Amino acid sequence: MKAIFFSILHAPFSILTAFCLFALESHLATAQPITPANDGTGTTVTQNGDQFKIDGGTLSGINQFHSFWQFSLDSGQIANFSSHPQIHNILGRVVGGDPSIINGLIQVTGGNSNLYLMNPAGIIFGQGASLNIPASFTATTANGIGFAGGWFNAVGDNNYQALVGNPHSFAFTMEQPGSIINAGELEVGVGNNVTLLGGTVINTGTISAAGGKITLTAVSGENLVRISQEGMLLSLEVEPVGANGDSSLPPTTGITPGDLPRLLTGGNDHQATGIQVNPDGTVWLTSSGMTIPTEAGIGLASGTLDVSGETGGSIHVFGNKVAVIDANIDASGTNGGGTVLIGGDYQGQGTVPNALRTFVSEDSVINADALINGNGGKIIVWADEATRFYGTITAQGGLSSGDGGFVEVSGKEFLDFAGTANLGSAQGQLGILLLDPINITIIPGGNNSVELAANDQFADPGVNNTINNGTINAAIANVILQATNDITFNAPINIAAFGVWVTAEAGNNINVNANITTNQGNISLNADFDNMNGGALNLMGATINTNGGNFTGIGTGNAIFGDGIALNNSTINAAGGDITLTGMGGVGNNNYGISLNQSLVQSTGNGDITFNGISENGTNLGNGILSDNSTISAENGELHLTGTANGPGMQNRGMWLRNNTTITTNNGDITLDGTGGEGSNLNDGVLLENSDVTSNEGNIKIIGESTGDGSGISNTGVEIFINNIVKSTRGNITLIGRGGDGVNENEGIRIAENAMVSSGGTINFEGDSKASGADNYGILVENNALVESTGQGSITLKGIALDADGIYVEDSSIQSTSIDSNPINLIADEMSFVGNVEISSPGIIQLQPFDDSLGITVGGTTNDNSLNLDTDELGLLQDGFSQIIIGGDNGSGVITLVDDYTFNDPVTLRSPVGNGSIDTSGFTLTGNDTSITLEANQNITTGNLISVGDITLTSNQIDLGGTVTGTGILSLQPASANQDITIGNLTDSGINTLDLLDTDITKLQPGFTSIIIPDRHRVVIEKRLPGWMTSLTPRQVLVMKWKVK
Repeated sequence: MKAIFFSILHAPFSILTAFCLFALESHLATAQPITPANDGTGTTVTQNGDQFKIDGGTLSGINQFHSFWQFSLDSGQIANFSSHPQIHNILGRVVGGDPSIINGLIQVTGGNSNLYLMNPAGIIFGQGASLNIPASFTATTANGIGFAGGWFNAVGDNNYQALVGNPHSFAFTMEQPGSIINAGELEVGVGNNVTLLGGTVINTGTISAAGGKITLTAVSGENLVRISQEGMLLSLEVEPVGANGDSSLPPTTGITPGDLPRLLTGGNDHQATGIQVNPDGTVWLTSSGMTIPTEAGIGLASGTLDVSGETGGSIHVFGNKVAVIDANIDASGTNGGGTVLIGGDYQGQGTVPNALRTFVSEDSVINADALINGNGGKIIVWADEATRFYGTITAQGGLSSGDGGFVEVSGKEFLDFAGTANLGSAQGQLGILLLDPINITIIPGGNNSVELAANDQFADPGVNNTINNGTINAAIANVILQATNDITFNAPINIAAFGVWVTAEAGNNINVNANITTNQGNISLNADFDNMNGGALNLMGATINTNGGNFTGIGTGNAIFGDGIALNNSTINAAGGDITLTGMGGVGNNNYGISLNQSLVQSTGNGDITFNGISENGTNLGNGILSDNSTISAENGELHLTGTANGPGMQNRGMWLRNNTTITTNNGDITLDGTGGEGSNLNDGVLLENSDVTSNEGNIKIIGESTGDGSGISNTGVEIFINNIVKSTRGNITLIGRGGDGVNENEGIRIAENAMVSSGGTINFEGDSKASGADNYGILVENNALVESTGQGSITLKGIALDADGIYVEDSSIQSTSIDSNPINLIADEMSFVGNVEISSPGIIQLQPFDDSLGITVGGTTNDNSLNLDTDELGLLQDGFSQIIIGGDNGSGVITLVDDYTFNDPVTLRSPVGNGSIDTSGFTLTGNDTSITLEANQNITTGNLISVGDITLTSNQIDLGGTVTGTGILSLQPASANQDITIGNLTDSGINTLDLLDTDITKLQPGFTSIIIPDRHRVVIEKRLPGWMTSLTPRQVLVMKWKVK
């Protein structure tokens, strides 16, 4: 198809005037009266002055058929079709070969009938043309109108008796269908329709159908136009004439429609009409510089199209190329806006025909407003190739109630949008403006149209689809930018209207190179929204500020952009709104789900921040989340970052925060959750390097898991190192780490190299190394690291390892500084303290195995299957604990003293359930100016016990193998409630009695202030007590509050 051009220079001109001149000058002398065709149809025409009464015809069911040789009206003339109530449709054809030039009135009387006028040669409604029709009106240059029983042919014979029911299709089987032009005032009643259906359809006049439907459809040759359902939209089907030998299609014999130049000039009549036909066949409207393409399929809407009413009706303008020039298109309604379709329906879908190219001029206005109540209407401006829109479009909600409507302006391949949109609402929600070509580039520019050169309104589209930023800034509508491929912001978006939101959806990438600002409106940037070929979200030197609205970013990396979401020297600020980023890395190496480089993400109010980053298909160096010298800050909201790496190689970390990255909240909680890749080395779950994670009032939770395979090293669950700080001033801190399956250094949790974990609340570590081999610790604290509680909270480290220590502390500190501190709990089946270690607290420290049934050795140097608390390790516990507890609340193993040991703080050894027992025989356990407590559910067997303080022995069986010396209180009691106590007998009296044998009594040394046997037990004294016991002063008494036998 050859190129076609349609231009308008901005000179004062009325297209309507041009056609009026044409109608009055060019054809005034040639317009003929109405004459019936002599073909047996039976049509009669009776002239009475300027009136032509049309009767007769052929009746078939509800249809009345007429056949005319010619059908034209001069100004002042009236064509009156007679009808009666049983006739639903009147159909007239014109067979003489001349176009119909109508400058008078067409009316139907006697019935409520629809009127169809078919003239393949062309139809012009001049300035004086008007309608008085009780129902709907259709004018067409088709060569056949289809019924269920066959065709009403424009020429030749018809089987009228088969043509029953309502028409459902129109045939354009000729190569160049005739044209229809309206410069008159065509109006039908409320709820009825006006349809102009021809090869070229041009309106420069006024068409009105209050609450009804106006359809202008330009159809190129060899097409069928079908009505899918009665009263529904059009469906266009292309069927080449004769391709299947279908003889039922209307014939083209005898039909020679004039082209547009011939129709306009009336053959050889060259009067001064204001229209010039050039020798090359182009048609010019001389006073405007507008060139009208001469091939079929051109739809031009100018003048007025009006379906406003109680509820707005529908206006459809279709064609291969559609132009809206100096037009007022109105589908507004008192109680709701209507529908306007220019060039197609939503995203080119549905059954209506799509334009290839669509143009809307700056001086055109399209309205689908709800005037009082109800929602704004639906307006679509579409083209399969290119759309240029410079006009004004409105779909406002009602003044009293209702929301704004929906508007889409798009060229599937190209869009130039510099128009104005108002989808506001006085009482409800703003409407939506959708712009969705193949690519979009936002460029600097005001809210005005581009000065186009002559003849380029339908020119080939440019390379870039451009939208002026001023157009979006001025839009009173929520804006959706939707591109098949890429969206690029090269100019700032600054929307001042309150609550207006912006959504960008790209099939591929979204590149933000300029600022985007709203006034509490949400911003959503969704790359790869079709989930097909990947699409990255890239911010480069840009600031996004919602001023309280929510921000959502979604991206998926691809072969070009490895990162799903990448922020470089950029800022996202939602004030009090939420921020959600969801990114998935692409293929190859160095792909990140979410990447931040020297950037800021913050919500300064109560908004939450959520990251979900996945490194999906890369091999090496893939991180779910990577932050480099950046800040993520939520003032009072929650901050939740989740990173997952799935790469099979190395350095595939779930989350890596490095180089002075700061994660911070004031009152909100922080959760970091990372899962490392399945490869060999350095696949950490969460790696914090030289960064800060801090909160004032909120809790901090860090969860990391490495899924590294069994051949690598340094696959750590949670690693915090190199000056990193994790701190909550008054909240709690929880670290949960699970190391990988590698060979070495696959810790569950590692705190190292001047890193600090500090909390005013509780601190809980749970570290699990599932790897076999050396240095695979559950929890590793080393190289001047600090774990610190500054408030009343406890510190609990729970470490699990297969072959290494569950807890390993080297050259580092674990401390509670508050005088009201809760316990430090170290729980592991094996733990080691090496080098310059400081473990201190004014409160309690508890050391116990993870496995409650596991034994404990105290003192000396051992390496068996027990929890070995060697002399050197216990010596690293700083003096000043209120109590040292060895053994857990549910301990059931054997606690064994394997060397002499002196505690400087009160000490408790306990194994209080099951088979729990304590054995200090052979060695001396000393409390240096402090108390000693032994608690076991089974036997306590002692060596020497020495304490300047109190000694408490709790067990169902106490065997004193050495002397028991003290200057405080000695408490002796069974572990079981109501257990009897026998003192001084020679042999053991059985399992139901705690026996302090004669040999045990002799081990008790003088010096205790008192010996207490609790009052809930029955005491039997079998032998005289030692003299020193009987000589206790009143302040040094043997306290037995129950009866003594």
